[in-house]
Amino acid sequence: MKRITLLFLVFWMLVPCGQAMAVSLSLEPALETAIIGDEINFLLNISGLTAGGPVSLGAFSLDVMYDPTILAFSTVTFGSYLGDISLTEADVYFDSLGPGVLYLDETSFLPESDLDALQPAGFTLASLTFSAFGLGTTQVSLGDVTLSDATGLITLVPENLSSANVEVTAAAAVPEPATILLLVAGISGLGFVRRRRLMSL
Repeated sequence: MKRITLLFLVFWMLVPCGQAMAVSLSLEPALETAIIGDEINFLLNISGLTAGGPVSLGAFSLDVMYDPTILAFSTVTFGSYLGDISLTEADVYFDSLGPGVLYLDETSFLPESDLDALQPAGFTLASLTFSAFGLGTTQVSLGDVTLSDATGLITLVPENLSSANVEVTAAAAVPEPATILLLVAGISGLGFVRRRRLMSL
């Protein structure tokens, strides 16, 4: 009986389990307005970790969802708090899973102690750039999120996922040159009439 209990405890310790923490993911700014042709930048941020010690983030994957009739994905730049990508301290991947769904993935190769020392309580995971090409309002949201700690054994369950909203409008109409000339002529004419009246007094 004791042997069975011991085997169960060993198995329980080795199986990755979810850990509820006050970890949050957010897209900032939460509200963005743009006109057609503008570039829109969002920061994908994490908060609620322990600065300088466990629990730190060792890997993440998630989907970023948006209306593909309003926004088009342009670029992504991953942050440096899971390791320097150029030094192969971390591996990153991103791809389109279909219209309006962007998949992001990053895994750190740094030891647990290095990640603990490197990471503050909150930091930017990635910077995302979209281009606005359609009129309307869309929510940019996060889904299918997987977070693991520096050991890779514990799955962190985010307490909050914050979306962002984008409103794209048409550019303001630019007055035609002929209209501008008419306005200038009208103002000049008013000035001329006023001067004549003053001179006749």
